[in-house]
Amino acid sequence: MCHIIEIGWGRGIRTPECWNQNPVPYHLAIPQYFYEILETFYLKSSFIFMENLVSYLAYMEKIKIKLTKSDRIKEILGVISQSEIPPFDKTQGKQKIIFSCEGNIPLLVDSRALKRIAKTASENNKEIEFISSRKFIRGILKNANFTTYSSCPADYADLEEKTLEETYIRQSLPKKNKAETQNPAKLVVVKKIKEIEAETLENSFEKHKIHNPGRKKTSRSMIFFTLILILFLLGGIILWVTPKAKITIKPKLSPIPIIQNVIISLPNSEIPEIDEDLPTIAGVFIGSRISGTETFTASGRRYDIESAHGKVTLFNETNKPKFLVPSRLSTEDGLIFRFKKEVTIPAKKNGKAGEKVVEIFADDLDTKEQPIGYRGNIIAGTDLHFPAFRPELRDLYYAKTNKGPLVGGSTLTHYIVKADDEENSAKYLQDSLQTKAITNLKNENKNRSFREKKQFVLLENTNLFIKSFTNFNFPKDLIGQEKETFEVSGDLELSGIVFDQDSIKKILLKKLKSVLDDRQQLIQLDESSIKYTLLDSENFAEKRYLKLSVKSIGVKSLDFSVNTRDSLEWRENLKKQIGGKTEMQARSILINIPEIEQILSIQISPFWSDRIPKIFNRVTFEVDKML
Repeated sequence: MCHIIEIGWGRGIRTPECWNQNPVPYHLAIPQYFYEILETFYLKSSFIFMENLVSYLAYMEKIKIKLTKSDRIKEILGVISQSEIPPFDKTQGKQKIIFSCEGNIPLLVDSRALKRIAKTASENNKEIEFISSRKFIRGILKNANFTTYSSCPADYADLEEKTLEETYIRQSLPKKNKAETQNPAKLVVVKKIKEIEAETLENSFEKHKIHNPGRKKTSRSMIFFTLILILFLLGGIILWVTPKAKITIKPKLSPIPIIQNVIISLPNSEIPEIDEDLPTIAGVFIGSRISGTETFTASGRRYDIESAHGKVTLFNETNKPKFLVPSRLSTEDGLIFRFKKEVTIPAKKNGKAGEKVVEIFADDLDTKEQPIGYRGNIIAGTDLHFPAFRPELRDLYYAKTNKGPLVGGSTLTHYIVKADDEENSAKYLQDSLQTKAITNLKNENKNRSFREKKQFVLLENTNLFIKSFTNFNFPKDLIGQEKETFEVSGDLELSGIVFDQDSIKKILLKKLKSVLDDRQQLIQLDESSIKYTLLDSENFAEKRYLKLSVKSIGVKSLDFSVNTRDSLEWRENLKKQIGGKTEMQARSILINIPEIEQILSIQISPFWSDRIPKIFNRVTFEVDKML
């Protein structure tokens, strides 16, 4: 029940120029009275408002929040307990909070944290659900009696996804305005109530409102605004004369090595459970078919050899004569010569080595079982040694062709086709065609990348190529015949695996950013440094997947544009170190910071100030724009 008491004459006074009734003893003969008005419509409107308010508080709202690895349990519990729709009526509905989890969230595998979340949700009449692509995380959440999804359900697809930090800040704002803007029913009731109150006050005020048409304006408002203007001017002057500093730096660029294992999956692949958490990239086959003919040299040999011969001098650097049976002599490249008679090399005399001239003949084959023939025609002055002697004796007993070159050597080679040439020529032709087919695959891969505006990579590991060698043609009728060369032909069909490197780069960039702290930024990923190493291809044919190790290098530097808590604390600590210091002192301090490569400039203003301000917000850092 609402009562409104109005006190007054109920009519206008006869002498309004006096402003009130005190100076004039006469007034209209209308008695002063008290009356009471019952605002029935006001009460009815209040009742409707309370009904709508109760239904509004029972309204079930869905909030979608994205969780990251850096989120803390305190913030999650704060969001659940400080949600903007309090559960006044637990029988009519619950507020539903859907947490979207990307990757592995450490909090979601902590049983104590999950119990606290469940307890807080129960106390605040909230319903908690989770969305996670990780199978083992969904299993842990299901064991904790939470509703989980592997992907976002259709009912939640239109919900705006916000981070935990954004949601937490939003919920800490006044709730009155948001509630009013979200419930049309309440808006209508509140507006109607305000209209009724305004009409009532207007009607009641008209009964005793006194006008003063002749009142003059005072100068107090002018004085007030003048003081405000003066204060603004003083503040501007103070800001202008207060020292400030702008420091331009060049951050140091540092490499970040990164290694990531990935799965290349082909259609109908069977990836084992142990590798399900690895990033998966789709791979496809591209193929090339090529035909060709190659000339192959027969492997059989028969030689007609004429041995070279000539005279050489044997030397003895010892003080005793050296007796030799028919022995071998050898050149440095393995050509073998023999003298066929026993000889005795005289001893050294008067500082001169003993000498003996003998005739030598070249063997048919050298130390590598190759025919000597014409190669035995060695020039004069060639050194020879005794291969049967120990290395330390070769400087004491040796030979030299100082009597002229060896002559008479010749080689006539006869080529014969053997049965083994069929297998050898098939392998030779297959390797030759495969080289050409790989070149075709590379060209096809470039064309595919150009057509689809992507960057495809061809895995060139020979174990990953699928090849089919057919229609091999070998002249079997030539086996056993003397023929230097013959031709073979065949067809080769080769298939290789390609995948999109842009997908690999996204995975590498994501991992690189995850290892950076709040003060760092990723400048670039060096695409030329991307290297692929095959880890597992044993199950390639059967299960149709590959495991690769991808190595690359990123470039990081200092980032002064972020305003996270850790970054702000680091910058404030930096300002604290240089506050009150001269420009040279500040440079000495800053240049020793590991993340800073060079101090480009320090500008202090106004001109009469020569020290860095101690007020933090008067010191600003800028990064070189050329970075």
